[in-house]
Amino acid sequence: MNPPGRQHKRKRPKKARVRIPKDIKDRILVACLHCCCICKQHATQINHIDRDRSNWAFENLIPLCPSCHAKVHTNYAMTQGYTASQLRIYRDEWIETCRTLRVVAAAQITLGDANLELRSAVKSLDKRLSSLEGRNRS
Repeated sequence: MNPPGRQHKRKRPKKARVRIPKDIKDRILVACLHCCCICKQHATQINHIDRDRSNWAFENLIPLCPSCHAKVHTNYAMTQGYTASQLRIYRDEWIETCRTLRVVAAAQITLGDANLELRSAVKSLDKRLSSLEGRNRS
């Protein structure tokens, strides 16, 4: 029973959790390299930025590690949590960083392939030069 003058707070019913479709889950995790957008550790959870579990729009999702996910949903009296706009900034900046990392990695692969081709061409030229030098000595 509640003490006189205090009313029992009724919990609002939670919206039904709608599973995030696999293709959207895959897109957000790959876009973020399976990393938490806040601490950059391995992300195993996806948070709804607007806290609406039925809104699985790509722009509303952010991959988080369990530790950061708990911090997002924790509001202590003297602690400021993460706002939705801050989460969007973290996500957007991390996605842009991941794009840059992919471009750099692709460039390194291309340079590596070009380097192998160049080494092969140099070896071939060295063999031909040795062959020509051998003919000139005779």
